[in-house]
Amino acid sequence: MNQQMREEARQALGELKSSVYRNFFTIKSEKFVEACKERLKDDISSVPKKTYSSVVAPSFGGELNEPSQKSSCCSVLIAAENCNSDDVRKLFKTQINPRKEKIGIRHVKEISDNRIIVNCASEKVREKLMTRIEANPKFLKLTVPKRKNPTMLIRNVSNDVDDSELLDVIREQNPEFLASNECWNESRVRFVSKKFQHVRTVVIEFHPKIRKNVNVRATQQLILNLENDNVDVALIQEPHCFRGKLPGFPNTYKIFYDTTSEVIKAAIIVRNMTITVFSDPRNLDYNSAMIDISFGAYDFTVFSYYFEPSVNIDLDLRKIEQLFSNRVSKRLIWCMDTNSKSEVWFSPVTDSRGIKLCECFSTWQLFTINEDYGPTFCADQGTSYIDITAVGHNVLGLVERWFIPDYDSLSDHRMISFEIKIPKSDRACDCSVKTNLFNTKELIGICFILNAPKPRMPY
Repeated sequence: MNQQMREEARQALGELKSSVYRNFFTIKSEKFVEACKERLKDDISSVPKKTYSSVVAPSFGGELNEPSQKSSCCSVLIAAENCNSDDVRKLFKTQINPRKEKIGIRHVKEISDNRIIVNCASEKVREKLMTRIEANPKFLKLTVPKRKNPTMLIRNVSNDVDDSELLDVIREQNPEFLASNECWNESRVRFVSKKFQHVRTVVIEFHPKIRKNVNVRATQQLILNLENDNVDVALIQEPHCFRGKLPGFPNTYKIFYDTTSEVIKAAIIVRNMTITVFSDPRNLDYNSAMIDISFGAYDFTVFSYYFEPSVNIDLDLRKIEQLFSNRVSKRLIWCMDTNSKSEVWFSPVTDSRGIKLCECFSTWQLFTINEDYGPTFCADQGTSYIDITAVGHNVLGLVERWFIPDYDSLSDHRMISFEIKIPKSDRACDCSVKTNLFNTKELIGICFILNAPKPRMPY
């Protein structure tokens, strides 16, 4: 009896194990299939879908895969008599078969004046398309779009000078601008941006060659001032920039600014190659530039900053506080266009921005070294004292003099210069080098330049 029960129990246990294994493998196989399906979906989604242009691109000899050029260089405007933009598009598609004629077209867009603009893969393709349309000019009329001339904002133009005379006056006052009569004839006054009692701000559309001359002239004037005064370090606000760069300076100049920004409001130029410079990209922004320099046994932190007049100064001060948090402010040399007024730097009036800035100086134990040389900003609509130099107490005793040079800066802001004297006993000396500048040069000339030089305007 017991033997029979044991056999039955063993048989039942075997069946139970078999049932468990079967269910386990069934569940496992179902999950495996589901996992395979999910993996297959992921792989399919990761494969880029083919577009129409990618399929037909080989038939155009790879022209669609070439690096894209400026749209204005490869585009053509098409119109038709008594047709709106939609009708012109349909008519264009009827007459032109891009695949059959191997014309690479990137896109077709309807624009104003009942026209369409066709962007081609390259200039060569555009010429081919134009030839094809000109062969049957009965329906479609084409024109090549012309790039707009650059504009320039000209401030402090005297109201006595009429708009019709303005370009002639600018041309007479700037004979160094080498441009043909044709270039000047293509330039024109667009509109008056602001008008004051005696002066106005005018927007002028210049021919690109004239605009290039203006930029070259501005940079050349700045370089000339630096070379004539033998400036070692220049701190600049609102320099001339082009596509996020400061062009035109010699390769021997070390220039520090935010290279990731299209707009540059502050920069530092180190002209003296014997000065050691330490720069951290995190301390460079569109309106601020901070570097560490070493001259002999002395180390300084040099800081150039531009305060936007339309921005709350509290935001700037919080940003500056973060920059100063890991710095020794007693070795600081700070030059700034503050757009703030205070009697501390000889301004006749004090505003709220000036009060807050003075509190910042007090917090970081900084001293303004401005002297009463008159206003630092001079324009026909008025003058003001808004450009400041502040230093730490370790630098204060080294400042030899602070002054405003007499020569023209070609800017509404006057150029500011000051010198820092380094005692000979504290300078590094290498007796094997007779021309060691550390032995022969007694001063570091630091130039504080406000705004980029501008062309001479009518007065």
